[in-house]
Amino acid sequence: MRILQEEDSQVLALVVSPQSWCSERCGLTNTVYFGTNSGMLAAWAHCDESDRAVWASAGHEGAIWGLALARDGSKVFSGSEDGTVRVWSARDGAHFETLEVHTGSVYALAMAPNGTLYVGGEEGRIEAWSSLDMSFVCFLEGDPAQGASVWAPAVGLDGNVYSGSDDGSIKVWNSRCCKHVLAGHIANVKALALSADGRLISGSSDNTVRIW
Repeated sequence: MRILQEEDSQVLALVVSPQSWCSERCGLTNTVYFGTNSGMLAAWAHCDESDRAVWASAGHEGAIWGLALARDGSKVFSGSEDGTVRVWSARDGAHFETLEVHTGSVYALAMAPNGTLYVGGEEGRIEAWSSLDMSFVCFLEGDPAQGASVWAPAVGLDGNVYSGSDDGSIKVWNSRCCKHVLAGHIANVKALALSADGRLISGSSDNTVRIW
């Protein structure tokens, strides 16, 4: 077991890239990106049996709750409670662009195989953006008037988008429309994952993990 110690901040979001941007000549490794409650985004790599800080960048005015990687690994997207998504260079942490996606907090990001970035947050709806040209694509249309914050979008290989909400529901989306709702959790759903065989796994504040 290895421990990467972040002394001054809580780590709230993680994403791992198979690419290494370590400046030293070293063996094949991964790069870990993490966001903190202070709004800092940082990258670490494991090289030659030691852990190295690659870069750290500040810019958000609130905690970073969601991270996603571009499909080619060249960019990192960070979603924050300051209501923005920032786009960074995965190599050196340079800031490329800021997307004004929500008037409330951004809680989660998910990247689709086709390069669409899905953004969930306090407003209770999901926005789709192109990670290629940073353009807004659409809102996913369902029942955003319910106002249940979206914490956990996930994208399946079949193109379906899944979202976990404060009201305990999991919505299944196809293109722009909500196909159906999975009910069962009795508290907010803050974690979603998809298994290799396509099954949806959800984690909730009701102290349960469900497999659908």
